Amino acid sequence: MKIQGSAKDILAKIAAPSRIAVAHEHRPITASLLLKEVSGRISVTGMDKFMTHTVSVVIDGNISANESACIPAHKLVDILTKIGDGNVSIENDSDSANWRITGKNCKIRIAGLGGEDYPVMANSEKRGEFEINGDALVSLINMLHEVIPVADVRYYLNGLLFERAEGDDSVFVVGTDGHRLAVGRFANQNSAAFRFIFPRYAIPLIKQLASGVEQVKLTTFGNANGQDGFASLDFGSGTVLYSKLVEGNFPEWRRVIPSDNLFTVAKPQDISNMVDIALVLADEKTRAVSIDSSENGLHVSSRGVDSNEFDETISEIEFFRTYEASFNGEYLATALKSLKDFDQVELHGADKASAMFMRPKGEPYPIFVVMPFRM
Repeated sequence: MKIQGSAKDILAKIAAPSRIAVAHEHRPITASLLLKEVSGRISVTGMDKFMTHTVSVVIDGNISANESACIPAHKLVDILTKIGDGNVSIENDSDSANWRITGKNCKIRIAGLGGEDYPVMANSEKRGEFEINGDALVSLINMLHEVIPVADVRYYLNGLLFERAEGDDSVFVVGTDGHRLAVGRFANQNSAAFRFIFPRYAIPLIKQLASGVEQVKLTTFGNANGQDGFASLDFGSGTVLYSKLVEGNFPEWRRVIPSDNLFTVAKPQDISNMVDIALVLADEKTRAVSIDSSENGLHVSSRGVDSNEFDETISEIEFFRTYEASFNGEYLATALKSLKDFDQVELHGADKASAMFMRPKGEPYPIFVVMPFRM
């Protein structure tokens, strides 16, 4: 097996699989990259230390049929980084699994491992698939990912739900931490019904790999229980992310969204600016920010320690009815920043004890639901 070319170009191609390659406590081989023959080219795969997801890319080189070998990922990255813009040759000694790296004024030998011991993530029957534009997927993730908890004991919340019900012409993408909920969607009429949770830790990789890609194909595979257990995202040009899905029952999110109860329409940036200032003076423990809709405008206020107060009014609104409630200001700020690219947003809420939701004016989605703060 032999790879030749610019060290900088090779480094760029293997960046994604190298980034996740970290040694597992009982399987140190996961700190290596697996190089193997796929359709006459070289596939480079990295696996995370929990053995829950892999990233594979394809590069050109000379390789024999069914050949495979492993090379320490971070040693290879460090060497290529030091070589910089110069050309490099990376060659495997199939008899000893050692590698020879030759560049300008340097000859390096590093020990590798045989590819036959590299762990393989379980694969089974394909259950469903759909396609989405890469930039549209990144846009959805950017809009929704802030509501995903980092390590909630309710493990089924630690990811994004992808759902298409029977008869729907859209795929819904949902995130929640139990205090707020965000829902986006994209059109899809050609796939069967499905419901699975993509883990949070894979989200940054998806954003990195999907950006600028014309079409991303997502395919789900079953597990031993006959449910969606794994998913692959094919970004084209031989780049594939393969991940274990989150097990568990995601909340029935449609029940959380309150019925339409419009009280105000305003510019999201105007509200966001007021909420940001209110947060500066808000109580550090509660982070409570109040919203009060009246004929005079939308009032945003907060109260902090040492008599700190903020109370301002946004007069350029469409008023529909009175409303008053308090919320975690940081949750409001996150939702409003996600809606900043829309001209106007609708604010819906029944009373101070009920959830409020925001969405673009005249559009059913995206929706951001925030639970009220009970003083």
